[in-house]
Order: sequence, then structure tokens, then C-alpha cells
Amino acid sequence: MITSYNRDTLVRVQKDDPTLRVLRISSIKTPNLNLGDVGCFVVISPDSHLESLGDRISSNTSIECIIFDRLTSEHVGGDLPRRFLEGLMKNGSIRKLKLVQCDLSGALGSSILETYEERGKLTSIAVRSCHLDGGVDALISAIASNSFLQRICLKNCRGRLRFNHEISLVMNHILDESLAAIVQSIENLDRLIELDIGHNDYISVQSCRSLASLLSRPECNLLTLKLENNSINDEGSRLIANSLRRNERLSELILYGNQTFSSEMVHNFEQITCNTSSIADTHSSNHHLETFVSFHSWPKPECLRFNSCPDKRKVAKSKILHFHDLNMDELRLFGEGLGLKMLPVVIAWFDAAACGREHDGLVNKRRLSATYQFIKALPMHAVHV
Repeated sequence: MITSYNRDTLVRVQKDDPTLRVLRISSIKTPNLNLGDVGCFVVISPDSHLESLGDRISSNTSIECIIFDRLTSEHVGGDLPRRFLEGLMKNGSIRKLKLVQCDLSGALGSSILETYEERGKLTSIAVRSCHLDGGVDALISAIASNSFLQRICLKNCRGRLRFNHEISLVMNHILDESLAAIVQSIENLDRLIELDIGHNDYISVQSCRSLASLLSRPECNLLTLKLENNSINDEGSRLIANSLRRNERLSELILYGNQTFSSEMVHNFEQITCNTSSIADTHSSNHHLETFVSFHSWPKPECLRFNSCPDKRKVAKSKILHFHDLNMDELRLFGEGLGLKMLPVVIAWFDAAACGREHDGLVNKRRLSATYQFIKALPMHAVHV
């Protein structure tokens, strides 16, 4: 018998209720979620009428996200019904898949992931607190087959690890051992803009090297990388930091909850976002990272504030003006041969470099200083103006 709770959801799915955007299939009844844009379907035994739900999902055009919440093979009698999986396959509106506290190590996980591997139209995959065991290969295949993916979240995923074809019965975080393969599977996903692999307790130096390789690729379009609470040490952080020297996309990096950064590590990140050793070094610094979250405050937080300007050429100019005094030889280059005709260009260069920082005292002071030095260096030109 279909419960009244599930019947309400079936009716909304069948009628293609435009307010129903999220479908949660769970072993836990959550009445407060069976409202508004969320519809819940409770599965507590193999006779929970998932076939009927699949029939209705197949022609639904409103559901955008499907969530499998706290499901195990016992809840569905080993595997999901074929009619239900066929309904998922035929549906054309679902673009987001979330798996929360599910057992993905057996037929249940394989059937879900293989369905969306074949369908290949997801823009977002989130896997949270799931037992993977042998499900890593299915997950990697699903990721690699969905070329429209924009966001991937893999948090707190556990499973039995395989070492030399033997199964260790100790529960560990499988993500670190599989991260290289996962990174390889997303290298060709040019639409991917967010990767969240936080809260996995441990990511090794080897895994950080894989991530650094990904960030160094010119084709990498990641805007957000979340790596919080993974016990990443200084060496791993250094690899990620150095990859940002060549990255012109990443704007948000989350690293809080990892091993305590040394002062040298903090300095390394500072040098990457604003190397003040020379004007050339400042110009070639990373001008794209806008948000960096750790347990440490930088002595030069203004480096990131400069980067918030969308025009990165202006960012480079702003940093140069803020951290460097232009000497007479550099100013004279502007005027040689053209005299004061170049003075408006110099002033305009200062104005453009402000980039929304009109109240930056240092920039304003150096604008006046440069103007004075320019005229002082070319007095004969100034007399005839």
C-alpha cells in the first residue's frame, strides 16, 4: 500500500508540479521537507513502489535535483527496480545528483552511478559521507562521462581500501588513494568550475601533487577549490601554492582546518599573489585569487583586495603603484623624445590603476610625486607649455 506521504509526492511528480524542483528519496521520513520546492519519497522496504515513481519521473520536466539519502541495499532489496532506473534515464530535466550517507559499494551505488554515466547530462555531482568500497570506479566513470559538469563535491567518503589485491578491513578515507584517478577523470571537463573535496581527514603530498598538476593546466577552468580539514601539510600546501603561479582562473581557495602553516608557507602564498621583489615580479604575480581562507591572517591582506578588480591589467598596475616607488629613470622613459605630451598618459595610467581604490593614499601620493618628478626632470618642456 502506498502511504499518504508518498502518494502526495507521486501526485506532484505526475502532475509535473512546477514548484517541485528537488526530489529526495530517503529511508528517513522528514515531513517538514515535503513542502515547497522539495518532495520526499520514503523507501523503507523493497515494496515501496519505486516503480510507480520511476514511471512518473520519466516524463517530468520540473525536477532539477535528485537526492538519495541514507539508502542501503537492504532498503531496496539489493538493487533499485529496473523501471525506476529506466524512468531516471528517460527524464530530461534532472541536472544535479546528490548522494548522502548511502552505501555505494554494491549494486545500489553502481545502478545509480551507471544510470547517470550513460545519461551524461549532469551539471553537478555531490557525494557526502558515503561508503564507497568498490564503488570508486563507478564514480570515476560517471564523472568522466558527464562533460557538462560544473560542480563536484566529494566529502567525508569512506570505504575499504585495496592494497596489492588484498582488502583491508580497516575503515579509511578512500579519496586519497583514488584522488589521482579522480583528477585524471576531470581533466577534460572544461565546464568544471568548482571542486569540493573537504573534510576527508587526510590528503597526502602525492594527492596534492595531482591537484597542483590540474591547476597548472592552461585548460583548467576551476574557480573554486575547497580542501578544508584534510590534514594537508606544508609540503602539500606548497605544491598547490606554486601551481597558482601559472593559474589564471582560480578565485577561491579554502584551506582552513589543515596542519598549521609555517611562517614560510604564509610568505610563500604572499609572494605568489604579490611578489614585491621587483616591478617585473609584481607584474607577473597571481592577480586572480580573491578569496583565501585559512586559520591565518596575512600580513598583506591588501594583495587579495587588489585582485577583486575584474580588469587584471589594472590590478597589476595597482600593485606596482602601491608597493613600488617609480624612480627617475623609469619616469624619464615616459618623456624622452615626446616631452610633456606623455604627461597625460602617465596621469591616466595612475588613474586607471586605482581600479576602484580612489581613496588609496599611497597611489594618490605617488601620482602627485610622479607628476612633480616628471616636470622637474623636463623643465625646459614645462616652460613652453
